[in-house]
Amino acid sequence: MDRLQILKIVDKNMELELETEIHYLPTEEGGRKHGIASGYRGQFYYYGRDWCASQQLMDREICQPGETARVCLSLLTPENHLGMFHVGQEFEIREGVRIVAKGVIRKILRPDLECRVDWGQLKESLYYEDGSLRDIYVSNTTEDDWQKWMEWVQRTYLTEWFDHQTKAPADAIDFATISSHWQNENRARLLPTLKVFLEHIPVNTHFFIANEIENDLNPADIQTWGDHVRLLNYMNVMSYVLEKPVVLTPENMPDHVLMTINAGKKSQ
Repeated sequence: MDRLQILKIVDKNMELELETEIHYLPTEEGGRKHGIASGYRGQFYYYGRDWCASQQLMDREICQPGETARVCLSLLTPENHLGMFHVGQEFEIREGVRIVAKGVIRKILRPDLECRVDWGQLKESLYYEDGSLRDIYVSNTTEDDWQKWMEWVQRTYLTEWFDHQTKAPADAIDFATISSHWQNENRARLLPTLKVFLEHIPVNTHFFIANEIENDLNPADIQTWGDHVRLLNYMNVMSYVLEKPVVLTPENMPDHVLMTINAGKKSQ
């Protein structure tokens, strides 16, 4: 009987869902100062988002920095990961923003976590490349919604401003400048564009009107299932933060909805 079978017998309340191989970085490369044991809950980071997962060492009692171990993961909220994983998928273990380990999925122990999507079909239906962009819309927004969104993305992602007047990078502008722009009917000066990076995927933000948040992205930047999940994570948290549906559409076609995410809090 191997260690995986023993663990399942000892703790019947714990469901081991992913079998992985994890390399814990040496301390001098940013890794932990001390080893880890079963039960360790470093942040399980994949496709642009952190999750909580308990680790169970399968081939040793303690794993020291610089070592590689066979590890099973038990997800705190497995319902949020249905259909998200495939064998060979890479991930990171983080503590805050610090990467302390890197891993790869070797076996999926819970069948409904496995990705069974036909990526080619998904690419053709959502991210077809015809020279146009895809737009992300949130309707019926207020200036408060814009402030919430700006605070969240600048806290969570790498961002970059671009000044269309000078054709050069710009310093971040305060929200009062944007609000004043919306109230000025002449709008002679174009506001900078805010670019949000979902890792390697740039998403552009335009401050056209107060009652609609609009982003756009190039479908050529979405080339893998992982890229799709990075975008899903972004739209999902955006919907949660704003408590509003977020939709993906073809360029300048807000009524032609390709995908809707509605993770907003329900009113009490």
